[in-house]
Amino acid sequence: MDKKFSDIKKEIQRVIKENDFCIVFDTNIYLNLYEYSPEVTDFFVGLSEKIIDNLILPDTVKREFDRNHSTCLHRQRRKFENVTAIFK
Repeated sequence: MDKKFSDIKKEIQRVIKENDFCIVFDTNIYLNLYEYSPEVTDFFVGLSEKIIDNLILPDTVKREFDRNHSTCLHRQRRKFENVTAIFK
């Protein structure tokens, strides 16, 4: 099953065009947005907006996000606080 990249790209385009798919992101995809660069985050959000009708957000993912997002956000903030402390 050795497909060329161009063949895979065409297949992906076909699937998207036919709306013959659904996507379920794991909770970590959402939690890791705090760690990505602004460019990566913008890309992810833009992509999500294009396929929003095919995205599925299970209740489990939402609960896990709600339970863990403040911890992830605080961890990211501490990284910046540590960096600013180093430069003082």
